[in-house]
Amino acid sequence: MVSPVIRCILLAGLAVLGAALKTPRASDVQPSAGDNCPGALVVAEADLPLGDRSVQIVTSFCPKPDSASELSATNDRLCIFFGLCQASGSKSGGPCDHLRNVSGHTCTNYCNTLAGDLPPIAEDCQAIEDAISIFVNAGVSGFVVKPSHIMTLTFGTCKFFFRNMDCMDLEYTWNDLSAAASGAAAACFPPVMPINSEGLCRPRDGTWWVGAAHS
Repeated sequence: MVSPVIRCILLAGLAVLGAALKTPRASDVQPSAGDNCPGALVVAEADLPLGDRSVQIVTSFCPKPDSASELSATNDRLCIFFGLCQASGSKSGGPCDHLRNVSGHTCTNYCNTLAGDLPPIAEDCQAIEDAISIFVNAGVSGFVVKPSHIMTLTFGTCKFFFRNMDCMDLEYTWNDLSAAASGAAAACFPPVMPINSEGLCRPRDGTWWVGAAHS
């Protein structure tokens, strides 16, 4: 006969095992809106000419979840001013100090309705692609996004974005941004899927997100 102590140990072990079996893998979880950045602090703005209009390019710092307090928000603004913003957990002198090029890396598309009630207008997304082509033809091949930052390109109802979730600077090419964002849009927006407002492409390690969404 099993003693009460042994019975408790076995039941506890089974409970832990059951919880582990029910816990979804990161690849199975639909990520939240990739361009969602509550309390975003704009650090750079520019316009990319497109005929008589322009595509707006904005880079923002996304505060950590605990930045709701006045002190944390102030610290975030100070780190932007002095150029010292780092992702949570990064350490000076470690691997986080290096630049990582993620150009050409594969990612998986996820679709959601978290960026609004409607998908962006296809012509507006195409305008962003056209603007990027002009940018590339002018000799600008890539860009770098710092940790906990997001870069967005907006035209009308559409925006393309690249978000750095890693602890180090990430480099990406404009051509890859255009291909990945338009690919996510093609997979998630009409005529394939009529109601999604965001198409998000995320790599296996989840350290960066790229995609298209309703602005």
